Formats: sequence, C-alpha cells, structure tokens
Amino acid sequence: MVLVVFQRYLDKQFLSGIRWAAASMVLFRFDLFLLYCPMFLPVILLREVPIFGWNGAIATGLSTLLQTLAPTIAFDSFLWGRLVWPEAEVFWFNVVENRSHEYGVCKSFIIFFRHRRLVLHFNAENLCFLKSVDEVFNTATCKKSSVKDESCELHPIKLCKLKFMHNSLRYSSIFASTYDHILQVSPFLWYFLSALPRSLLLSLLLVPIGLILDRRLRWPVGIILVYIFLFSILPHKELRFIIYSIPMLNVPAAMVCARAYQSRTQSWIRLLLYFGLTCHILANTIATLFFIFAASHNYPGYEALGTVQWMMRADANKPYSVYIDNTCAQTGVNRFMQMYEKWNYDKTENLPLDQATSFDFICVGTYGRNLTQIVAQFDKTHRPMFAIPVFDGMKWKKMSSFPFYWPEVRLLEKVAMLRSRQHMS
Repeated sequence: MVLVVFQRYLDKQFLSGIRWAAASMVLFRFDLFLLYCPMFLPVILLREVPIFGWNGAIATGLSTLLQTLAPTIAFDSFLWGRLVWPEAEVFWFNVVENRSHEYGVCKSFIIFFRHRRLVLHFNAENLCFLKSVDEVFNTATCKKSSVKDESCELHPIKLCKLKFMHNSLRYSSIFASTYDHILQVSPFLWYFLSALPRSLLLSLLLVPIGLILDRRLRWPVGIILVYIFLFSILPHKELRFIIYSIPMLNVPAAMVCARAYQSRTQSWIRLLLYFGLTCHILANTIATLFFIFAASHNYPGYEALGTVQWMMRADANKPYSVYIDNTCAQTGVNRFMQMYEKWNYDKTENLPLDQATSFDFICVGTYGRNLTQIVAQFDKTHRPMFAIPVFDGMKWKKMSSFPFYWPEVRLLEKVAMLRSRQHMS
C-alpha cells in the first residue's frame, strides 16, 4: 500500500494518495504518519489540494479513517476478546511512551573511576545499592565495602571511593536512564550507516548521482530522509521500520542505469559505463543471495522445534512437554509452530535448572560459543538429539587456481535439542 501511495504522489493524484495513506496507517502501521506528514503536508499548505469541503483533504482523510477503522476494531476486538485497536496500542507503546527499547536493552553500563580496575561493570544489584538513599547507603557501607562486577566477582574498594561512586551514579542516573539504551542498543545514525548500506549495496553510490541528474527526485528522496531521521530518534531500531524507504531510494539509482542504457551507443566510454552498471546489478544480486543464505541460518530455534516435531510426529497425541529457553524463543519460535495440541510448550524465562530437567524435551541455545557447556548441565537427565548450526561469519578459502581466494561461509552449532533419558529408546 505504501508503494501505491508513492505512485499516487508522483502522479500528483493527491486525494487518492491520501485515501491509501489513511487506510495503510489504520490497518497496518500507524507510525507511517512520520512518512506521510512530510509527504502531504507541503501539498496541503501549498493548496495543491483543497483543505476543506467534501472533496478536501480533511474530509477525504476522515472518511477513509472511519471506513477502515470500524472493521479493523470489530475484527481485532473479536479475536482479542476486548475492545482494541492494535495499531494505536503499538504506536502509543513505541512512540508516545518511548518504550520500544524494552524489546532489548543491556541494563548494565560502564562507569570510569580512578581505581585499579579502570572500568567496572555494575549489575542491577549494585546500581540499586549505590543509588539508595543516604541512610541506607551509610548503613550498608559499614557492613560491605566491595562491589560485584557482571561475573559476580567481588572487588574490594575503599569507603571514600564507594561514596564517590554513589554520588557519581546519583547525579548521572537521569542521563544514564535516558541515553544509555540509545548508546548500547543501536547508535542514532544506525539506519544511515548500517541498515541502508546493507540494503542498497552498490546502488547506494548511484543515489547522489541520480539526484544530481534529475531534480524531480530530490523532493521525494528528501521526504524519505526526513522519515528515516525521525525514526532514528527511537532507541529500538530495526530495518523493517524503514523498509518502505528502500524502493524510493532505488529510483535515483534506476534512473542512472536507464540513462546509461539509452546512451550506451554514443561512445565507447558510455558503453563502458553501461557495462559497469550492469556488473553492479550482478554484484548486488550475488550479495543478496549470500545474505539470504546467511539469514536462512539465523533461525535455529525455528529449525530445532520444527525438526523435533517432525521426528516425533508419530507421538503427536502423547502428552510430551517441551521447554524453550530465551535464546531459542528469540530465533524463530512462535505459537504458530506449536503443532501438537497434546504437547505442552513452555517458554518461562530464567527457569531454574532443577525445574527445566523435568521436561521431556529441552531446546537450549546461546549467542556465544559455549553450547557444549550448556548441554553438559543437563547431562544427567537428558541426552542431545541434534544440534542446529547457524551463520557465524565468512572466511576466504585459499585455492591453488583462479580465483585463488573463494568466500566460504562459516557455520557454528548454537542450538541443541535434548531429550529426557527416561524416554530414550
């Protein structure tokens, strides 16, 4: 629907574009108003469309809003069992309350002190202890003159330095709570410096050239850049939030390629340029295929649960229990994958080891390289069924013939499915 809005906007069919824009906001992504405001607000202010009247921008937007709002609220409220407009709730949570960072934030942060350990990583326990009121602080420091780092090791520290740390944290707490998640989750310019280069690849180099050659593209691309900048303010960043901008940013690059194709017969230099642009499309295709291959190995939790359900399909009606740890739940496991009604799927976070061992199947994973150590914790009660390799980077393999070096994908097992020894045949 966003592409339809772009098409209507470029064709100057503004009222039709407003209808499609309102419908896409109400039904799918309410935060698209960050894109549509810089797109249609200048059009309205310049009176290219009437503001008032039955055919005005306000009446058109409101009528479309009501026509789409009624069915979506009725349908979603029926599914959820309560009165709800999902897009409004998501927008309020992410934008108004600015709580999107709760999807993934490192709670600890780094403070520099003049100590034998120049950097101390304080966990939440120390943070609460150091930020407590003076009365509690004075009582606690008389009994405890050490702090814990994230590995739970105690480091002795003098009382005067502890007081200095307390005051530093107290006066920097507002700054830390406001900006720490922004710095540790993703930088402000992450969309511009990471997401867009990986999405556009070599075509990114052609975007400024296309804007120089065709002035008509500057305003639409400028709208896209404003939209990305506004979304950069939110601390939680994902490519899917700005995915609508990719087609529009490809337009200047496509225009450069089209002009090179049309003028390829005028001189050998233009022919060479056309050949280079053709190679750039080929390089983008190869890189995209590589990214697709890498992405297909980034959902080990999905593969593990799907595999064990296929292997145990003959026991679909038996009351088995499956525990899915946090890592596996974040890598592709969702309720749509829970195929068997008789099975119990548990995703309790930070479940104690003694409780986890009571499950028939355990899906465990890690983002590091310690899968063997994690599996060993369940060695007395469970045995590994299989492990899932995931994308772990690439390396250049040396060859004796041309091209002498060839890229090789590196895979590493990071998810394992365990089965209770009581049910092993």
